[in-house]
Amino acid sequence: MFYLGDVNDCQIDINGTQLRVIADPHTYDVLRTGEEIGLEITDFLVYEDDGRDDHNQILT
Repeated sequence: MFYLGDVNDCQIDINGTQLRVIADPHTYDVLRTGEEIGLEITDFLVYEDDGRDDHNQILT
């Protein structure tokens, strides 16, 4: 979990698949590792797999 000033940047695990989630800033320091959560997906991005396995880095 990383607080970026205006959003909370989280990574969650769904059955072994890592998903990067941008959450409201008020969730920072409220969500805990291993806690079950619900998602309301409003926007999403899909990137082509280029084989570099660097999908965990922050893209700018």
